Amino acid sequence: MNHRMSHAMSLGSFDDRHDASFQLRPRAEDSKDPETVNDQEKTAPRSSADSNLARNKAIVLDFIEQAVNQGNIDAASAHFGDAYIQHNPNIPDGVEGFRSYVRQLRQTFPDVRGEVKRIVAEGDYVIVHMLAKRDPEEVGLAIVDIFRLSANKLVEHWEVRQPIAESDLHGNSMI
Repeated sequence: MNHRMSHAMSLGSFDDRHDASFQLRPRAEDSKDPETVNDQEKTAPRSSADSNLARNKAIVLDFIEQAVNQGNIDAASAHFGDAYIQHNPNIPDGVEGFRSYVRQLRQTFPDVRGEVKRIVAEGDYVIVHMLAKRDPEEVGLAIVDIFRLSANKLVEHWEVRQPIAESDLHGNSMI
């Protein structure tokens, strides 16, 4: 049962602005503001579980960068396991479904970009909240991607997305 990346557009770029969210801190610090973490906390040894979570995040971030922002299908495909289960109803399972989807997406929208705003890892799952734009001038989509990894490979993907909208109820951004 192979599945491919649900929506390559739902992927985002990772740059220096995301370093704080990418660095994993011990569980007791999860609710602390990154600016308040002291030097002792920054140098505390990480458990192997923390290392696995950080590695899983790095895999997903590289996948997103390669697939969506660079359009490098071969580099992105290297992150897939033998089977890739896709829960996006518009993309077939497996590597070939993903390749076909990204080719079509990049043909139709050559300037497609995704910007990762938040990334969270727990167990075998990595959740990404991103802003995706098919064209630099559009408002874009708020997207949440959920990836499941096994043996350091992407093996399953879910996605929810919604056009960015302003609210009369509050001034909060969807991103």
